[in-house]
Amino acid sequence: MNINDQNVKLEKNITDNSRELNDARSQHNYTNIVIAEILEILPHPNADRLRLAKVSDGANAYSIVCGAPNIEVGQKVPLAKIGAIVGETVIAEATIRGEISQGMLCSEHELGLSDDHYGILILDPDSIPGESFALFLKSNPSLYSKKINE
Repeated sequence: MNINDQNVKLEKNITDNSRELNDARSQHNYTNIVIAEILEILPHPNADRLRLAKVSDGANAYSIVCGAPNIEVGQKVPLAKIGAIVGETVIAEATIRGEISQGMLCSEHELGLSDDHYGILILDPDSIPGESFALFLKSNPSLYSKKINE
């Protein structure tokens, strides 16, 4: 294979991956999904595998029932607020095993970034609570590299 053939293959690979990146971005609506900071985590009084997380978007605090094992106080995470659409689900306030949940903390899978649904997507510690997740993604395109390289 000569240099020109290699360049053509590289150009095609970049073009194909760019289309995939744009497709991934256009398939998901991140309206009402913001960066939140985890302020407190308590055990759920009525469920062994659930926890109660208190999170803040910088302006308001929210109570969230969460089953993910990887959350810790101080982490920055994506918060789907009431009215957000995650997959085909419209997020609404819900009572889960007797506790109110005012939104949902999101995994990479739920946000359409990868097939990883082990736990909540943990963001850079310097992320700003209240910033829209869509804006965050524009300034952190490396999150899409997982989707492209799968």
